[in-house]
Order: sequence, then C-alpha cells, then structure tokens
Amino acid sequence: MKGYEKAIQDAEADVHAKRIDKSLPQRLLESDQIELYYGMPELFKDFDRYEDIVLNEIYLRLRNSAFAKKHGADKAANAHEWLENAPLTTYSDYRPFVESSMLGAKSALYQDDTQAYILTSGTTGAPKIFADSVSGNFAKLLVMRLRGFYTRTAFPITGDRSAKNLTFSNYAGLGNAQDGKPILRASGSTARSLRKYTDTMNIIPAPFWELPDIGPRERDYLIALMALSDPALAKVFANNLAHFGRMLSQVDALGDQMISDIREGHQSVDLPEDARVFMQELLSPNPGRADALDAVMREFGSISSKEALESVWPRFSLVSGWLNGPTGRDARQVMRRLPKKVGAFAMGYGSSEGKWNIPLKAATAEGAASPFSSIYEFRDLVTGRLYRASEVWPHKFYELVVTTYSGLVRYNMQDVVYVTGREGGSPVFAFCGKTSEIVRVNGRKRDSHNFLALFAWIEIKRGIEFDLMQACVKDGELSFILESADDIDYAELLRFLNSIMGEHWGFTASHIYVVDSAYKQAYFDSKELPGRGVSGIKVPTVTADLPDGKFIKALVNKED
Repeated sequence: MKGYEKAIQDAEADVHAKRIDKSLPQRLLESDQIELYYGMPELFKDFDRYEDIVLNEIYLRLRNSAFAKKHGADKAANAHEWLENAPLTTYSDYRPFVESSMLGAKSALYQDDTQAYILTSGTTGAPKIFADSVSGNFAKLLVMRLRGFYTRTAFPITGDRSAKNLTFSNYAGLGNAQDGKPILRASGSTARSLRKYTDTMNIIPAPFWELPDIGPRERDYLIALMALSDPALAKVFANNLAHFGRMLSQVDALGDQMISDIREGHQSVDLPEDARVFMQELLSPNPGRADALDAVMREFGSISSKEALESVWPRFSLVSGWLNGPTGRDARQVMRRLPKKVGAFAMGYGSSEGKWNIPLKAATAEGAASPFSSIYEFRDLVTGRLYRASEVWPHKFYELVVTTYSGLVRYNMQDVVYVTGREGGSPVFAFCGKTSEIVRVNGRKRDSHNFLALFAWIEIKRGIEFDLMQACVKDGELSFILESADDIDYAELLRFLNSIMGEHWGFTASHIYVVDSAYKQAYFDSKELPGRGVSGIKVPTVTADLPDGKFIKALVNKED
C-alpha cells in the first residue's frame, strides 16, 4: 500500500471513531511525497471522498468552539447537517473571536493549537487578522508542496538545487499576541513555513527578511545587489511580479554603483546599525563577478535589458507569481522585459485565510481545488444559491465560500472566481476580482470582475494589452484610468465601451485618463512600508481617486 493511501485510510478511521488526531493534510505531508505527487491525477478523481474526510475532520475540531456553537454546530447531528444549516459569514463575524483567542481564550474558534495570527496586507481594504490553527497551517503547506510538484513538472530546473531562487517576501514578524503566538504578515509567514525546504536554494538568506527597519528603496537595492552577485539565479518568485520589475528598473538606474559594490564587497545605502552589520558579514569582495557584469554593461549598455539578462543570469528560466486579476497585467508588463526563454507559472490563488487552488500547467492562472485542505462552495452571483464543488458549471462566475481547519465556516471571501472546467472531480478555477470593489452609477452597480472581464475581452478582440485598468467614480461620473504600450485610438475606444455598457449595464463613462507608468509606480510608493514591499501590493480595479495631472498623458472626453 502506498503511503498516501495509508494516510487516507487512517484519516477515515479517525473520522469514523470521532477521534481528533492528525489531520489529513498532516498525514499526507508525512507520507512519501514522490508517491503523493505522482498519485495526484488519480486522487483528483475521488475529490468527493477526500472532501468528506476534510469536512468531518473540520467539524470534529470546530464543533465545541465558541464560534461554531453560536452557529449551531453543537446541535447538528453530523457534519453535513451542520454545514448545510450554517449561515454565510464575513470577517465581522470572526473579529471578536479572533481577539478573544489572542487574549488567551481556548476553543474560541477551534479545538486545536494556534500556529500564528496572520495579518492581511490591507492594500485593497482595511487590514484583517485571522487565526491560523496548526491543522490549518498543515493544509496551507500541503497545497504549497503540491503546487511545487506541478511547477517542477513544467520547469524541471525548479528541482535542481544548484539553481538559485530569488524570492521576494515581506517582513514576517510583528510581535506576539497576549497568548504568546506570533503575529505574522501573510506572505512572510508562507516564506517562513517553507524555509526548511527552500533556504539552501534562496539567494536572499531568511534572516534578511526579519530586518524590520530598512526602507523600501534601501531593501530593494540590497535585494538587487545580492541577486546580481549570483550568476546561478534561475527562478524568481513574487506574489506581484511588479516587484521584480521595480528591481530591474533600479538596476538599470544604478548598475555602475552596484557593480562597484560587488567588486568591493560593500553596499552604498544608509542602513540602521543591525542591518549594516548583517550585510557587512554577508557581502565579500567579488572582483571576478564585477568584471563579468562590467563586460555585459559595455556590450549592451545596461545589465538589465532583455539581451543583457541572458548573460547576467544564463540559467534564468522561470518567474512565478499572480498571473490573473489586476496583478496579471503587472506580470505581463514584466514578462516583456525578460528573455524569451523565461517562462511563467502561476503562484496559485490564495490569501491570508488559505491556499485555494493548485495550478496544473504553465502560463495559466487557473488551478484545481485541492481535495485535502478546505471545503469549497460556490455562490451564484445572481441567485445567491450555494453549490458544492461537484455541482458547479464550467464557464461561469461564482463567489467563493470556504470552510477551513482554522475556524472559518461558510466564510464569504467576496472573491469572484471563474470556473473553467474540471480535473477529475475537482473544479478548476481562477481568481477574477473582488465583489467588495463596486462601481455605482445612476443607481446601477457592477463589481470589479465585470470591468476586468470587459477589458480582457477587448484585449483579445483587438490584440492589445493594458498595463493598467481602473474604473473610477468621482462625483457620480464614471471614468477609466488606462495605461498601455500599444497605439490605441482612445476616443474610438471610449465610444465602443459606452455602446457596450450603455446597452448591457445602463450607464456610460465620461472620460478616459491615459496615464504613464509613473502613475502605477507612485501608487506602489504610497503603499510601501518598512517590511512590506511591492510584492504584496495590488493596484485596485475600482478607485474613487482621479489621477494627478502630472501622470496624465491624454484626456479623452465622451462626445455629447
């Protein structure tokens, strides 16, 4: 019997006996990983079986918690009855229970130990904080490991331990709650969880991300310096690949200075004393590498151009990040700067609350739902009806609702996902936008995914790309804020958009503001903090703020 088969049988036995022992995600992580990886195509076929195990495990861990009792868990005959009768929830339902847990209350959200508390970025809304149970953390780790398998299948160099990673993270640690558990940023916590698997392959050593007082520009300079110092860089990982693009722009501007620093084994930015000492111990003179970079500079005039990067990092072949939603545009913009041999693999759809899918092939944003980590339900955007994973229809938009090992029960993510098909019994879907980002004009409303879908259709239909698209409502008027490297007749585009929106949505746009790349960079600048860089920032699709005049290349008005 294969290890993962025994893990599943043991989990089923525990569920039958109503024991709270190891969770299914933990058992699978402890099984033979190679067997598990190659067994995944078969395992996807039996999605309902594993989902049933997960539901029962979650129920056993949650039913006696204060939150679950409030929502009828202790009165339900079984897990299925509990879930069917539980109401939809939002973050406001959890906040007092999370706060109670942080103060030391046991079983506020689950009968499990707390791994950490996870703080959201807050770049598209107010920051939230979630409790992450030990079982919930295992569920996240399992999805991350499975994602890694499919990445290695598409890009074998990922499994080559001599090929180095450039991984963009955020400062993870934000102190401890009163119960002694750490408070972590979401992306930083993921990187921390994966250290034992990836540290030897990372160009940036893990302690670097724990230096709290480095400004964003100084931190990016040091990242670029360490990346340029290592010719073995082969893979770049960043939630928002715009962070890598920002680094390349810095290299382009300060290449000579960086080469000099590599030659001398020092860095030319002002740092707090602890960071300065850390970097001093890390850097050493490397005149050979400096000479090689100097030769590239003389040949190409830069060390960050598409042609130069072939020589700077000869093994560079993969970038991975968010390839869909607003950040998908950032990713495509960065890809245009890279050598053709560099491929892309989606990071996968996830959030502070969990990891929701597993991308199965290169250059596509959609992924299959993991059958081992959460319960997925899909809310019809028109009727509000909830569908289980086995009931959803392909080629349809839904709002994602999840139930997790960390105490979330029918939690409405307020995320719109698009179901593209199935992998065995698992739905395959991609993140599209937030239902919380709403445009209201003349008493009618549309959310962000409507606009993202409209412009994606235009891009396909016309063979153009937008590097930025925002819908802005100011003083009751709808405008679009657009950036593109393509030659576009914006007056004609506005007429075309208005004909579609007027017919189907009952409103039109008054203006198109065509902006330059500095507009988006200024937004990133405004949201960066010490310990939080561009990698964790999303430019919102819906905004209430018109662009500053200094960023506007052209203004197109609707014809009366």
